[in-house]
Amino acid sequence: RMIAEGIIPDDEDVELFDGVLYKMTKGELHNCIVGLIGDALRPLIPEGYHVREEKSARKDEDTLPEPDVAVCRGKRTDYVPDPPPLDRLALVAEVDHHSYQADHVDKLAAYAGAGVPIYWIVDAVNRTVEVCSRPMSLSEGPAYCERVTFREGEAIAVVIDDQPRSQVNVGDLFPPA
Repeated sequence: RMIAEGIIPDDEDVELFDGVLYKMTKGELHNCIVGLIGDALRPLIPEGYHVREEKSARKDEDTLPEPDVAVCRGKRTDYVPDPPPLDRLALVAEVDHHSYQADHVDKLAAYAGAGVPIYWIVDAVNRTVEVCSRPMSLSEGPAYCERVTFREGEAIAVVIDDQPRSQVNVGDLFPPA
């Protein structure tokens, strides 16, 4: 709403999280990895889904995260003028490049709490991908029951709504070292 009312410029890189507006800084390594993830996922996505890169999703009135990459249920045109709610995302990938707290704690809890089935945390520095699955609510808050870290030389199964699609090599998600 703040963008629509001209309070925040449309081209400003910000993210609303729990009522707080955060300025997002994205370097070329981050941008490259986001593009590589999108490129790897697009050919594997079944009909009735689409890949979104750095596009808003809605948790609630106070939280409008912008996942780096998301596989969303439905067509792009299903979400005009409003962004999809988090529970319409089948897979989310966040690139962790100096954003550990946000990606490993805040966003993990938000995505698990919304029931996003698969959450990838792509570590740009260590060149690993942590795959979080089986979201559930625990007494200390939302979390993922399974968390497995994959390294270069290993492959990640791409699963969309419990349907295995194929695999992605971890090394394909990073530029050459």
